Amino acid sequence: MSSHQDPETTTMDVNVNVGRWDLVRFNFATLFKVRANLVMFLMIWAMAILIMLHEYDWSLSGLNIPVALLITFVLAVAGSLFFFTFIMIWMVLTVTEKSGWIGEHRFLVEDRGIREVTSASDSLHMWESIHDVQLAAKMLMIRVTQFTFLLLPKRGFDDPEQFEPFCAEVTKRWRDSQRA
Repeated sequence: MSSHQDPETTTMDVNVNVGRWDLVRFNFATLFKVRANLVMFLMIWAMAILIMLHEYDWSLSGLNIPVALLITFVLAVAGSLFFFTFIMIWMVLTVTEKSGWIGEHRFLVEDRGIREVTSASDSLHMWESIHDVQLAAKMLMIRVTQFTFLLLPKRGFDDPEQFEPFCAEVTKRWRDSQRA
């Protein structure tokens, strides 16, 4: 038992090993769910439209507008996939256990929130401040800020039997805090 753990307030305590490929699976699972990805796509599409307008001296006829929109949409999809692929490759090659993103994570369900302990940090995320709790791709994803998630892959649990009860407890506590 670590010094921050109070037996009267901690109801669950699990160890989870998060690997590089869990981060990749997470990014695929949230590709269309994270608003920032949509904003990036729309920005690329807008840039493609502006470049096309510039190349045609800002004079597209009414008949060419649907074709231009389709071409720029395809270019925006290709550009977004390129950036997504680049980010995934960069992440797989550069993330280390020292950063606290991968490796052993200890999660404690406490009355006030969920505590995450890694080699790089010890953080308590209050139930009221958690944005969302989702279960996807055999992974519990707890959105603690607009851009930050806690990842708990089922395969990473020391005891896979702990996954379902842990997910249920976290979801219940988070929902209860949202009603209060």
